[in-house]
Amino acid sequence: MSACPRCGTPDPSPQHLGREGGKVIWTLYYCSVCAFGWRDSEPRTTIDPAARDAFFRVNPKELDHYPVMLPPGVI
Repeated sequence: MSACPRCGTPDPSPQHLGREGGKVIWTLYYCSVCAFGWRDSEPRTTIDPAARDAFFRVNPKELDHYPVMLPPGVI
């Protein structure tokens, strides 16, 4: 994976290799800039920036403008 599908930051970090029968069947990636995690086996609309809905993209230079959303009961 060459860039984060959410914010476009290059070189996301591979975190885990999913194996079956000794063969790698998917890789879990993580973006340290926008905290997005994904598997390379997810649908194109999730991991391909060209197919991803613009609503779900973030600008890494404006992360301070996005609100922190916590699930109910966390605080």
